[in-house]
Parts: sequence; C-alpha cells; structure tokens
Amino acid sequence: MRSKTKWALAMGSCGILILLTAFALKGILPNKADGILFGLGSMLAALGCVRFLLGRFEERNPGQARMNEIEAKDERNEAIRCRA
Repeated sequence: MRSKTKWALAMGSCGILILLTAFALKGILPNKADGILFGLGSMLAALGCVRFLLGRFEERNPGQARMNEIEAKDERNEAIRCRA
C-alpha cells in the first residue's frame, strides 16, 4: 500500500474519531464547538474515504492514472477551464 493511501486512511480514521468525540460530548460542549467538531469530523472522514478510493483506483489502473495526470496538466485544457 502506498503512502498516499495510508495518509488517506489515517485522515478518515481521525475524522471518524472526531465525529465519535462530538457525539460523546454533545450535551457538554457549547453549540458552536459541537458544530465545529461535527463539521470537521465529517469533512475529514469523507475526504479520507474519497482520497483512499482514488488512490486505490490509481494503484489498480496505472495507465488511466497517467492519462488523467496528462490531461490535468495540459495547457490547452487549462486555458479552456479559465475561460469557462
């Protein structure tokens, strides 16, 4: 497993831990702190999950990953995105 997917799993795990902490401290913390914990935890969990899945896709399909990288760095596509 590459370091990219390891970091993504760690990020997702931290997000889940923050969400569990927010659920455990729901009545104790002020509403603003509770909302921040819920937002941060859900964002980290979702971002970690998505990055892990994209990393696994790139590991299994290296040709498609190279094509996506070339397309993302292509100057013509960048100019089209800027004009849109």
